[in-house]
Amino acid sequence: MFKKFILCFGLTVSVTLAGAAEHPFVEDKPNIVIFSVDDMDYESLGVTGCPIPGISPHLDQLASKGILFTKAHVASPACGPSRQSMMTAKHPHVNGSLGFLPVSKEHVSLSQVLMENGYYAASFNKGRDYESFAWDKMIAWPGQGFGRDPELFYKGVLEQIKVAQGQGKPVFLNVATSDPHRPFSGAPQEEEKLASLRKKYPTADFWFPEYKEPTTEAEVPIPPFLPDLPAIRTEMKEYFRAVKRADDALGKVLQALKDGGIADNTIIIWFSDNGISMPTAKASLYVQGTRTPFIVKWPGIAVGARTDDEHFVSAMDIMPTLLEGLNIPVPAGLNGRSFYSLLQGEAQKDRDYIFTTFNFHSLGMRDYPMRAIISDDHCYIYNAFGGRAKHSECQSGRTMAAIEEAAKSDEKMAAVVKRIRIRPFEEFFDLKEDPYCQHNLLADETSDNDELNQMRRILLGEMEATKDPLLSYYQKREPGFPEAWSIRSKRKKQE
Repeated sequence: MFKKFILCFGLTVSVTLAGAAEHPFVEDKPNIVIFSVDDMDYESLGVTGCPIPGISPHLDQLASKGILFTKAHVASPACGPSRQSMMTAKHPHVNGSLGFLPVSKEHVSLSQVLMENGYYAASFNKGRDYESFAWDKMIAWPGQGFGRDPELFYKGVLEQIKVAQGQGKPVFLNVATSDPHRPFSGAPQEEEKLASLRKKYPTADFWFPEYKEPTTEAEVPIPPFLPDLPAIRTEMKEYFRAVKRADDALGKVLQALKDGGIADNTIIIWFSDNGISMPTAKASLYVQGTRTPFIVKWPGIAVGARTDDEHFVSAMDIMPTLLEGLNIPVPAGLNGRSFYSLLQGEAQKDRDYIFTTFNFHSLGMRDYPMRAIISDDHCYIYNAFGGRAKHSECQSGRTMAAIEEAAKSDEKMAAVVKRIRIRPFEEFFDLKEDPYCQHNLLADETSDNDELNQMRRILLGEMEATKDPLLSYYQKREPGFPEAWSIRSKRKKQE
């Protein structure tokens, strides 16, 4: 049935890789842009089915010139671990950053390899996520738009293109907008954040970019994994403001590539670091937590409005894919695997499921270790913290409050709250009948079945292959995880 496959806030700073080789500029060496958004649901774009007119014209245009992968996932449904796994092509428990911590120094990064092979590398926004890695330049805008202003991205990207051209080098740009992460555009959480920062820094100029309404509360689409309540409609309207702003940021970056004269010789890879910041999406291993819209435009290779609906790919695959396509040796020991042949229209074996993980969230320093296998037909999740209440940033704001309020008088809503908060040791979903993982089959069945046992074996194999710290606990089939591995212990070691 299955086949084996392993899968800011701060000032502008400059970081140089010691000993980086000097390489002359090669005219036909492509430039590279990896553009990531923050906490975007798969179905938020026109090209992925969003019904809001004009919500993502720049992304839709990008998809029309490249390949959209419909079975793409990230390594972990949390910003830092997801991005760091992309940059190292390794799972969080392999590269050492289980959640919002630096990556261990011995792990080679994409930026390091590209710099060693003649690229000028610059990173925009999300300094904490990328500070472990080598860069010629890291750029942030402290409080000025909070990494969400399309105009700042345009100016910064164009400037770095010119710097690279002045050095005679192709450019690698890692661009990360903070949209549509909370606080959503125009939401009360925005004002609360501004008030707090202005009180702490009374002379600083802090602001969020204003944005127009892309839709009305009556017409806004509600994700199928959320109930349709008035307050959720309000928050989803605020979310889609941020989605539109993220698309405009991409538009400005594309314009900077054009104005910098490199648009026709630039590889563009676009994805979201995890699912929407809503209950059962971000910080969860349900499909909507790790699935991402994933677009690749590669001049001369990935062109022509193609869609790959067959192969599971991971953001961890970006590094080996780029290196193979650039004829640069791929480091050993990666969990990611090149999909370069898919870009050329070929098929690849052993891409019929994905292995995803979650460890801990920075909010309240809480540990919620989880592991999952997702295939076409099923989603199987192991919750090492099983039976304990789960909290995360995606449960803040209007939505969770509205669900909890409705639960006071509605038994169905009370069951929703319980499902969000309390996770059992194992969960098993039939994705053909339940694509958003709402009905845990193990809640109604006590007997094992072939499909469930097959998923258990696959997960065990992945954990063994990656030397997962949770392996012995899973083998004993009991909740628990090593204390020395927890967020509290990790933070104490750093202090």
